[in-house]
Amino acid sequence: MKPSHNEIMFRHNCKPEHLSGRWEHLIEITFQLSEELDLLESGEEAAGRDEKLAKARECLDDLIEVFGPEIDPIDDLNSYALRRLAVVLRRVLT
Repeated sequence: MKPSHNEIMFRHNCKPEHLSGRWEHLIEITFQLSEELDLLESGEEAAGRDEKLAKARECLDDLIEVFGPEIDPIDDLNSYALRRLAVVLRRVLT
């Protein structure tokens, strides 16, 4: 899949080492997961799929760490919902 103009601009301006917040980190993780999915859908051999799924699990682990367990749903419902989704997706990929 060809990256959009917005994705290209985000990646040009927000390198992982320069990410300042959780939401920017989330966007970068979604790009990484999307790239892994594109590779999976391209019909790689089973060993390549296992490697890509392992990378997806690592990305979700990283996201779960960034959106940590200290998030209070009363104070930050969006972050809490995102963390819960990441935790469940991680369990699905186990």
